[in-house]
Amino acid sequence: MRTPPLIPRLTRSTSAHPMTSILLAAAGKKHILLEKPIARTMEEARSIISAAEGAGVKLMVAENYRFLAPVIEAKKIIESGALGRVRLIQLQEEYPFYPNSWRNDRERNGGGVLIDGGIQKASVLAYLAGRPDQVYAVQVPSGNPDFDVENGMVITTRPSEGAVGVINHTWSIGKPTERPWVSVTGTVANLYFEMGRTWLKIDYGDSQETRNFDDDHRGIVAMVSEFGRCIAEGSEPAMTEEEGLQDLALVLKAYEPAESGLPVRLD
Repeated sequence: MRTPPLIPRLTRSTSAHPMTSILLAAAGKKHILLEKPIARTMEEARSIISAAEGAGVKLMVAENYRFLAPVIEAKKIIESGALGRVRLIQLQEEYPFYPNSWRNDRERNGGGVLIDGGIQKASVLAYLAGRPDQVYAVQVPSGNPDFDVENGMVITTRPSEGAVGVINHTWSIGKPTERPWVSVTGTVANLYFEMGRTWLKIDYGDSQETRNFDDDHRGIVAMVSEFGRCIAEGSEPAMTEEEGLQDLALVLKAYEPAESGLPVRLD
């Protein structure tokens, strides 16, 4: 059977990709690697998934952070029990960035910093700690009155059992040279790494260990390779459309307590 051709990327703007390019690609029997987030709304996301399933093509959300070497290694370390019981996972990015065009349009982008970049941290958090069932969020006061969208958000997540998660992502604070970082706190040891770096550090209290990796090119090469593999083998990708849907659900739910001041449960 002839394998449908691969479209590695369709468009950059969140508002442009859901109900136009993606549906046309699915109708044309083309496999789809879709830039995060999967959509602006759950309804749009489900329509995209349904179209891909109906056409019999592969759909994978392009979450390159999930394919970073330190992220994959952190997952292995957590599962090995080397950190003991994981209690807290923190993900932080503070980067001075002015969103223009569609990124500063709530209707076109679905939101601001949280749905645009924070969703990557939500995906990594779920990968490392499992899916939470409760989320709370507060918006960081804006440093620019011209913003139509939020430019800073702090969210906390909690599962019925397991680690508390904290995501702090802002466009209005920080230095251009700073990298997003992740820390995992366990009862035996802690680990720390920065997104885009080629190392991961483990602190055992009385000793430290550094693990080094080859340049992973921000996870993009591994991500595209995984998409090609799942097409060639006819298998599910490591980052499924369902995971992209759940990442979006978490982000959209986080906007509710940011408005109401009350935590909400995830379905």
